[in-house]
Amino acid sequence: MLHRIARLARATLLCLLLVHGCGVSRSHLVEERPAEEAGPYIEALVRVAQARGYEVRTQEDRVAKFVFDPESRGWITYQVKRNGIVMVVTLGEDEAPQDQLDAAFAQGEALGRELMDEARGVAVEILAERQREAELRAERERREAAEEEERDRQRAAEREQRRAELAAFMADNQSRSRANAVGNDEPDPGQPGGNEGGSSAHCCVNGQFYDCPSAAAVDQCVGRFTRCISGCGMSCMEQCLQSDPPDPSSCNREPSRDGEC
Repeated sequence: MLHRIARLARATLLCLLLVHGCGVSRSHLVEERPAEEAGPYIEALVRVAQARGYEVRTQEDRVAKFVFDPESRGWITYQVKRNGIVMVVTLGEDEAPQDQLDAAFAQGEALGRELMDEARGVAVEILAERQREAELRAERERREAAEEEERDRQRAAEREQRRAELAAFMADNQSRSRANAVGNDEPDPGQPGGNEGGSSAHCCVNGQFYDCPSAAAVDQCVGRFTRCISGCGMSCMEQCLQSDPPDPSSCNREPSRDGEC
């Protein structure tokens, strides 16, 4: 009695471990091609089987299986192997007479091959869909790359333009600062004119004209900023704008002379 129970337990465990469950099965290579090319065919088999009302179980692009005959517990499974797609017909009712098993196998094999034939045409459509998607994706990536390249070019051009404008601003204000510093030295009291004509010192900030009362005011306006930039180059413009920004607060704004900047 114990020996019989142990044998039944081993049989039950074997049933649980088998991929297709307990029963008998027959397999056939129904599509010969490299495994890496078989994915679209599995997807196509899923589509055509579902179109006929079968409930298909799948595992990525490698396995598709469904019950084709509930009475005989008959399954059709398509599996991707190294050399192509293998169709496995499995019957759970393995104690039926041989002629009934043969008939059930014939039914499953005929259905499986019919679905495979139909799936080949669908697989061609799937491959075309994937090719179109790949082309559209590649075109989108090329367009995005071209747009990003154009944005980079525009940003570089804008940076270069700002550098050129700032360089011109610096050169102009540096020459003005030197001229104004010389022109605003304290005059000899004995000389005629003195300071009666007023100061000719001035500076320009962002195209705006400022009249400055002294060389020190001119230096505060643009001189320190110009020296900072001259000392380290255009790469530290932001740093100079923070440490020594143009400061015309000691000068008087004269909008009527903006054209001189």
